Amino acid sequence: ALLAPLSSEELMEDYTYLEKMILEVHPGTYRYADSIEINGALKDLREAFQMPLSHGQAFLAINKMIANIQCAHSFASLNDQNKSMQSLLHLGQDKIPFTFRLIEDKMVITVLEINGMPVKDILSKMWLYLGTDGNTPASKTSRLEVFGYDFQYDAFDSLYPLMYPIEKAIKLKILDSNVMFKEISTNYMSRYDRTMQLISRYPTIHKTANDMWKFLVYDEKTAILTINSFSLLGWKRMTMDYKIFLNNSFHELKQKGIQNLIVDIRLNEGGNDEMLYELLRFFDIDRIRINDMESRSRYKKFPELFKPQIKTWGDREPWFYEFSQKLGSDGYYHFPREARVNRKNKKSEDYFEGNVYLLTSPRNQSLAFYMTKFFKLNGLCIIIGEETGGNLRGINGGQIVFLTLPNSSIVINFPVMGMFSTAEQPNRGIRPDYSISQSLDDTFQEIDTALEYTFRLIKENQ
Repeated sequence: ALLAPLSSEELMEDYTYLEKMILEVHPGTYRYADSIEINGALKDLREAFQMPLSHGQAFLAINKMIANIQCAHSFASLNDQNKSMQSLLHLGQDKIPFTFRLIEDKMVITVLEINGMPVKDILSKMWLYLGTDGNTPASKTSRLEVFGYDFQYDAFDSLYPLMYPIEKAIKLKILDSNVMFKEISTNYMSRYDRTMQLISRYPTIHKTANDMWKFLVYDEKTAILTINSFSLLGWKRMTMDYKIFLNNSFHELKQKGIQNLIVDIRLNEGGNDEMLYELLRFFDIDRIRINDMESRSRYKKFPELFKPQIKTWGDREPWFYEFSQKLGSDGYYHFPREARVNRKNKKSEDYFEGNVYLLTSPRNQSLAFYMTKFFKLNGLCIIIGEETGGNLRGINGGQIVFLTLPNSSIVINFPVMGMFSTAEQPNRGIRPDYSISQSLDDTFQEIDTALEYTFRLIKENQ
């Protein structure tokens, strides 16, 4: 059924929840933006809510406002909406009929224009609706890529139909295989139909979340461990026993005397902490330390207004409703040092003693960012690829609540506590030891630029 438009009165009641959460609860509201910027973004949202809006328009306006906080854990979710919003965002016959990587401001396949609008202009407008942790612009671009996997939603798929009118046909300006400009007209598709076509044409495409993990012995000296998700929750989640997978993989490394291990996390956007702790068991470290971070919140007692409207991980009474921490001079409540940032590593007998090469990308935020940081701080690897998402100043992912706005029923992901660096840090992600980006020429030839560079580096080191 079509969703009825939201009246200004309904939208403004929803606004009161958003404003209170942002100004009183969110731990990172002023981490990267000052009060002038935040108040200006709230003013723009109030003005947008002065007239009736569709649910899609409200979804866009809310995400545009929240993106000003510069937090990758804060957004109107693609995954946690009710059935009506899920249908609006994901089930329409309004998806582009192709998947793409984004390289040098072009979609590969090389699409230059969609319905007469340059791809670069479309992407720059979509940026306004995506939040990333501080100054990590490449992270926004990477999150707009469309992989077409059945088990995950792509932001471009949902944003494009909300931002641009959808007609029966989609007109594309492309570069063909002879590098000649060409204009074509084709039809939009549903996610399901596109996925089925991809599977029929490309048998190796990821079909389930389990395919995000792979182990390959490349030759007698080198193996590749691909871990492109730490997710155990949510829709179409991973079902494989990842502990057995890791045990078997590292046992094989030990048995075969493999000297070089390439760990590829370039599509990993984070997830469950325990998956990282299990992975760390297979490396030569005694304690898991991240000594320059501490947790903080901006409230002592969680507002009663929100309690009927939120869900959290697990079914028990939320532990974060009331804190005993004292208010610091910086306006934050500071938590004691957490056991998880200085815990004993339960090292496996099959821990790896050779050379580790970690492949990173701007998609690496949340737990994938912390994994990269930990590996770098402990000298566990050589990092190859692109600067990560996340931020060295810290990120807001310690505890997430899912706030359902009372009238629109749009679900907002909000963190209620954040990790902050105790030392002065630059406003960026983690830079690799060797900065290697995927080139357009290599993409046309189906060559993985960073992986090939790693193979050459291993050969030189030997």
